[in-house]
Amino acid sequence: GSLTVADWTAFNAGGEVNLSGLTPAQQYQAGDFNEDEENNIFDFAAFKNAYEAANGLGSFEAMIAGVPEPSSLTLIALGSFMLLRRRQRRPTAFTRSTEIIPRSSFEVTSMKSRSQLLIFLVTGLTLVWAGNSNIHAAVLEDFQFGDANGTLLGAAANSANTGNFWNEDPDSSIGASVLNGKYRIQKNNVDLTTHILDIDNVTTGKAWLVAEISGWNFSSVVGPGNFDSAELEEFRLAFLNNDSPDQGGNTITGQATIQRNSMGGIELVGRLTTGLPEIAPLALTTTRSTPFTMVLEIDENAENYSVYYKDNAGPFTLLGTAPHVAGRNGNSLRMGVNNNFGGTGEFFDLDRLYLTNTDPTNVSNDRLTLQVNTGTGELKLINDTVSTFDIDAYTITSSTLNGELNFSSWNSLSDHNPLVDPVDGPDGDLTLGNGIGETWDEAPGSSDKVLAERFLLGSSIFATDREETLGMGFQVGGDINSLLFQYRNADTGAIVTGIIDPISTGPNGDSDGDGDIDGRDFLRWQRGGSPNAFSPGDLAAWQMNYGSPLVAPILAVPEPATWLLLSVAAVGGKFARRRRA
Repeated sequence: GSLTVADWTAFNAGGEVNLSGLTPAQQYQAGDFNEDEENNIFDFAAFKNAYEAANGLGSFEAMIAGVPEPSSLTLIALGSFMLLRRRQRRPTAFTRSTEIIPRSSFEVTSMKSRSQLLIFLVTGLTLVWAGNSNIHAAVLEDFQFGDANGTLLGAAANSANTGNFWNEDPDSSIGASVLNGKYRIQKNNVDLTTHILDIDNVTTGKAWLVAEISGWNFSSVVGPGNFDSAELEEFRLAFLNNDSPDQGGNTITGQATIQRNSMGGIELVGRLTTGLPEIAPLALTTTRSTPFTMVLEIDENAENYSVYYKDNAGPFTLLGTAPHVAGRNGNSLRMGVNNNFGGTGEFFDLDRLYLTNTDPTNVSNDRLTLQVNTGTGELKLINDTVSTFDIDAYTITSSTLNGELNFSSWNSLSDHNPLVDPVDGPDGDLTLGNGIGETWDEAPGSSDKVLAERFLLGSSIFATDREETLGMGFQVGGDINSLLFQYRNADTGAIVTGIIDPISTGPNGDSDGDGDIDGRDFLRWQRGGSPNAFSPGDLAAWQMNYGSPLVAPILAVPEPATWLLLSVAAVGGKFARRRRA
């Protein structure tokens, strides 16, 4: 009847272990909460959410996460002098016909003066004007549902692209129509509706599909007519790879869904099929009368999709990012509604639905990097951005049959000495890191196919320039394209797909990846590992560099004039993401 650190021992014992031979009950007891026959990072997210719900939100990491780094305080102080910043961005390669559509270069950060308000209004009016002309503007398709009551979706006006209408599935959406400035979904059948909107193909860059929702009521759960665990009520938004449904079915590039779960609750997920979600669920209330915004993003350069949400007037939050099927593009949009919304008082009100080529979320796209040295096999977690990442789990997986990782040479965070970011839990003493869940724990099922760690009672804050080595965890000569790096944001609970950055240097003799070259490196080399990991070249490098700490390459020192320009730029508020040469 309670959830304590003792449960963590049982849960973590199944981490990344193959559970396919167990019964469903045994799989659950081994930590498989989402019934995919694995105990992975998504199950950890569910466990930690449950633990914090039982023992207090942020019960331990709140003590260590609330103090900004000195660099953050400096940025905050300088940022207080900024009123408006104009940041040049590279144009997105959002293809509309054969033209490249530039993103807006204005980003409003405050409106404390009349001049700012004027600039903001002029910019906004320019975008509105462009959206109603032949100029390729930020909003490309826009349904605001100001039509007469009773108007069906297929007849709703498109204010951004006049003449482009939804291909409606009217037989399956009986009861859904415009009502008082909203598209009210109140269908009274169990069929899945499939409404398609043909758009100009998105083959490179990013695009965002935004649903502004004014409220819903999923409260009626009594009786099979209103609640069926096999056919759950759902509202789906998707980018499809095909232009229309008659081209061999719907091939989904990215999809976000507000759905009822099998327990009768409501949640927001990201998923590409009717199976398990790739992006972990966000629990929602069954009834709502305040605004909620859902954003589905596809990134055709990275071949992934993301889901964001905004609760009423709060900021946008990233729910998560996951890969989509390679080679798929965004060639049409789909709005799908499943099952019966005709229960007592049930409805779903869509206030506005639009497609844009300009990021509406203002959420930083910075992500944590996994640096992979293909010459030595060394793995590093690196923050080379101006953002700060607070993580409590990471997973590195390889999709090849036997894996391209080197488990025997992995120097996990839990292997580090001293311990990485230990905390003091409820173990009756004041010693950091000596109790259950007080530091990073390896997933016992880690192997050459997956390297994974979790942190129950705390997390690690990666401020700018922080890096942590994970030893020689990559097979030299392996297929780096098989790797996937994901981590959990401890602040938001989002599972984020990180950046993989390959570099290539020769061996330096640091066989254990601890940053210096000593007798332990020789022992590591002598005891072996895979032949790809330790070669005669490693021994020669160790002999040459023995006794030396590893020194980072010396970067070119800017001229005095460059320092002056950098100082002026900093005071002017032009903080941009650092980019690696």
